[in-house]
Amino acid sequence: MKSAHTHTQLHADRFDVVLGPADTNITPRTKPSKKRIDISPFQYLSIAGDVGFAVVVPIVLAFIFGPQLDIRWGTGHVATVVLVSMGLFIAVFSTRRRIKDIVQK
Repeated sequence: MKSAHTHTQLHADRFDVVLGPADTNITPRTKPSKKRIDISPFQYLSIAGDVGFAVVVPIVLAFIFGPQLDIRWGTGHVATVVLVSMGLFIAVFSTRRRIKDIVQK
């Protein structure tokens, strides 16, 4: 069974409570307005190219240099797997950062 304190906490984020000397006002919070971003088709292509480049380059470099390192070190496919994993990690975070920068503009 939920206590009254928990119930109050669950709904506290929906209202601003203003206590004045003579009255109590409870007003619903207003939602922040969403700004409309006007982007031209060429900017969409630029964004797609930028994100695509950020994804492809680390992974391709891993597939190019991984097998060479495996041959040199005699490690089977370990270096390739490690480099591809690092490339995927870099690609995901780079893409996430680029999209976050675009949305904040």
